Amino acid sequence: AEARAALDREEEEIETMAPEEMCNVAEQAAEAARACAASSRIGKRVCELGSGGWGVLCDCAQTVLRTSRAASSCVLRVGHSGMKTPPHVTDVLDSATGRKLEKRGEREIRSLMEAILAAVREGRSAANAASVCADKAADGAQIVLSLIRLPPNPEQLASAVGADALCALMARVADVLSEMATAVGVAAEHAMSTAVAVEAMHRQSSVVSELSAGAEEKQDAD
Repeated sequence: AEARAALDREEEEIETMAPEEMCNVAEQAAEAARACAASSRIGKRVCELGSGGWGVLCDCAQTVLRTSRAASSCVLRVGHSGMKTPPHVTDVLDSATGRKLEKRGEREIRSLMEAILAAVREGRSAANAASVCADKAADGAQIVLSLIRLPPNPEQLASAVGADALCALMARVADVLSEMATAVGVAAEHAMSTAVAVEAMHRQSSVVSELSAGAEEKQDAD
């Protein structure tokens, strides 16, 4: 619930980003995803060490949680920004549709409309992926808190709960970290797809703007 509330607060504060800024934020999400995946893989491997890998697994869990939260925040920004069509793009479309253009101009207008829809669609997918990320991070936070409460010494822990139980616990933690890393990776991909779609929308908007300006000059000359 807290993670969802935080996402809602962030959503209210999100403003439309320029394409370059959006690409930078999407790359931040990708970097967080790579760090998350690396820590998840390490956590999986140290489970083979038994109690000897307990400390490393705990460190991996905290890293995965931190990077998952960072990625979720970045993807949310990209997603909701992608769903908000910039006013100047809308103005270009409105202006062009009110002019008499040649067939090429009509095709470019349709392409702009498709580009706008694609950006909104990708942005929505990214926002949904960010929500999944936040939910996974919330689950992971509970696990990290549980790990912190356990004895830090692996020998003491194994003696208290039994070697088999400790191995089962470590395997479960590793599985959760893997699920979180997968969600982060998917979200980062959606963020990058959104950034690409928004960049394409802006390029198409420039094309239509030039054609519209040319049509206006021609009408004035006539």
